[in-house]
Amino acid sequence: MRCPQCNSLNASSAAQCRKCRHRLKSSSDVDPKTEIVRPRTATLARDEDLDDTIVSMTDSVRGKAIKRERSLLGDRYELMEELGRGGFAVVHRAYDTHLKRPVAIKSLLPAYLASEAASIVLSRFGMEAAAIAQLKHPNIVEVYDYHRDHETFYLVMEFIDGPTLRAYVEKKSGLDVVEALSLSRSIAKGLFYAHKNNLIHRDIKPSNVILTSEDGVLIPKIVDFGLARAGRAGSEASHTGYGMGTPGYMAPEQNADAKNVDHRADIYSLGILFFELITGSVPWSGDVGSVLHAQVHEAPPSLSEARGSSVDPALEQLVAIALAKDPSKRHKSMSAFV
Repeated sequence: MRCPQCNSLNASSAAQCRKCRHRLKSSSDVDPKTEIVRPRTATLARDEDLDDTIVSMTDSVRGKAIKRERSLLGDRYELMEELGRGGFAVVHRAYDTHLKRPVAIKSLLPAYLASEAASIVLSRFGMEAAAIAQLKHPNIVEVYDYHRDHETFYLVMEFIDGPTLRAYVEKKSGLDVVEALSLSRSIAKGLFYAHKNNLIHRDIKPSNVILTSEDGVLIPKIVDFGLARAGRAGSEASHTGYGMGTPGYMAPEQNADAKNVDHRADIYSLGILFFELITGSVPWSGDVGSVLHAQVHEAPPSLSEARGSSVDPALEQLVAIALAKDPSKRHKSMSAFV
């Protein structure tokens, strides 16, 4: 049950609120002559029929239909199913009861709010909200809101009803060159726009791209700017232990000094992503240590070698330049992919 004083969630049998110690109404407070009937069926109304504070429930209590309150995040968002979770946050599909639309909500896990690292996590979470909020591009997921509820901080984002690029590729067992190039170009457009707005993603990979479609055409949208930072070096929100990228996709210099990389780290990561779309695998695999070592000391295989069939020399050169160990030898901007 919810505490009427502080709105904290408590066990149904609790005599007092675990947070504010407010006395809760218990079964002993009910008139003994009043019959308590447990609901037998509860049917959630369709999205367009939901109002701001209630959900219709069919309940046989003295032959009358009743309405009961539902718990809303921020008195506005109804959490539905969990879509996924990472190191410090969880993402739910949700419903905005004010604007009557589906949204995605990314909220911090309670354990991090109570930890010694809470200030670091909150800084990174707020940074993500500020980073994406200023970006308006068809290939970047839009952020609508950023708030604190009674028990957590959360982002409200555009809901994309589609698979990640990772799931799409695995389901198709690889892509043809034309489709791989088309998707990579669209992702590059989103990143080019972010870079022009002085933002670097730092964690580009297939699982951070969600696909939607319009008139039968796939549209990739970049998500999870949790590692993004302004293009100038020295962001204090980046700390060891909170993710500096993903081994296998991050540039060699990012592993050495993640806080001081520039847009060319994203160019490298997109080169890895494109390599994977074309060949079905990343250039180097194995344990984290061996992958990080290979990224610094070993040349990647050619696309033709990894794919097992001939690939256009122009694409070979595109990827080879993107994956240069020295950032100064990579493409100057994402426009090379566009």
